[in-house]
Amino acid sequence: MYLEPVSEILIFKTNILDIQDIEKVASVLDADARVKKWNVDREDVDHVLRIQSDCLDCRHIIELVHKCGYECEELPD
Repeated sequence: MYLEPVSEILIFKTNILDIQDIEKVASVLDADARVKKWNVDREDVDHVLRIQSDCLDCRHIIELVHKCGYECEELPD
């Protein structure tokens, strides 16, 4: 029997503020096949980045976002 990998939602506090910021981050996140879905809640005080993945750890996402020039830190559950 084949079992699908369980997707995990990773949640981060960022300083991604506007559409231009999202476009910069999108080029990197969209290029990573391990990122299944993602979004940024610009209305939230923490500008929350949510990543759905079945095989990524937080450090990898933080690195990707930092390379784009933005702050990123994991939010506790």
